[in-house]
Amino acid sequence: MKNLAIDTSSEVCGVAILEDDKLIDDNSLNNGKTHSENLMPLIKEVLERNNLSLKDYNFHQKFRTYT
Repeated sequence: MKNLAIDTSSEVCGVAILEDDKLIDDNSLNNGKTHSENLMPLIKEVLERNNLSLKDYNFHQKFRTYT
C-alpha cells in the first residue's frame, strides 16, 4: 500500500511517498513557517514525479504531538 506522508511539525515542510515501509520519493522545503503557501505545491510535485494523483490514495488522519 502506498502512503502519502505529510510533516508540518517544524520549520521544514515535507511530504513523502512510502510503499509499505520503503521510501519511494520525498520533497521538503525549509522556508520557515510558510506551510500554508508551500504544502500543496510540494504534494503536487512529488505526485507528478511518480505519475500519481490524490485519487490514488485512501486518506486517513494520524496525528502525533511532541511536547
